[in-house]
Amino acid sequence: MLVDTQINKFISIIKGRYPHLQIHHDYNEDEDFHHIEHNYDRMYEDEEFPFFVGGLIRNLFFEKDIYNISFGFVLQGKHDRRGRSKW
Repeated sequence: MLVDTQINKFISIIKGRYPHLQIHHDYNEDEDFHHIEHNYDRMYEDEEFPFFVGGLIRNLFFEKDIYNISFGFVLQGKHDRRGRSKW
């Protein structure tokens, strides 16, 4: 499936530039929505991060008409929607 390929590319490219980042991907079948979450707590101090990630989102997803994704920050120790530890 194209969206899975693009998500794998997205995560791989980010981890290539930010190898310390942990990234978790969860798919919700009921919503047909991909939640991609990271633990980069310095994202607001790193002025390049939002532009880098935003460019990837535009190129890998939006330009291919993939809109059912989100990318956001999750604190260490938080759990996913099913109660599982993300990290």
